[in-house]
Amino acid sequence: MNKVRDGVRRFLKGFILLAAFAVAGCGDKGHDAPKGVEPLQAVFPKVLAAGNPAVDFQSKEMDGTPVRLSAFRGKAVILFFWRMNCPECKASMPSLDALGKKFKGLNPLRGLVIIALNEDSMHSAAVEEVQAFLQNGKFSFKNIREEDGYVAEAYSVFKAPQAFVIGRDGVIAAVKEGRTDWMSAENVGMMELLLKK
Repeated sequence: MNKVRDGVRRFLKGFILLAAFAVAGCGDKGHDAPKGVEPLQAVFPKVLAAGNPAVDFQSKEMDGTPVRLSAFRGKAVILFFWRMNCPECKASMPSLDALGKKFKGLNPLRGLVIIALNEDSMHSAAVEEVQAFLQNGKFSFKNIREEDGYVAEAYSVFKAPQAFVIGRDGVIAAVKEGRTDWMSAENVGMMELLLKK
């Protein structure tokens, strides 16, 4: 009888946890690591915040160009997690692109790199739909389609938009959630300080 009761309790706890994720807009991110890569959640902290080292990852841009975060060490990086069905994500992207253009050519060795990670699965937005949106917006930043959610899981991203501002030393300087005006005086000033360090 106790075994049955314990089984029911475990089931209810799991059900409540899944329901909480669904209400918060979380997707299922529980996927296996790519072949030959150790699961990131076993190596890095569960919640990444300012002051923590950024999690390195390797992926490909939507055009097939390889991208590895650690290749940009010495530059500031913004990782921007977004989805097609997210109005706040889309509203943040023009100013994000403008910020990238402002600081990209500042110094070839100390510029700003922006990596936008699209978190849509093949069921929520077709690749062609995402590509058409990016082309229409004429965005100049790097674009990764991350259907397996592996990087989002490593960064504990459960809703969009969310951005991680990473300093030249590879340490997270700030985490931004929700719609962001990247060209505000506060955000431009933050980038100027990061790029001087």
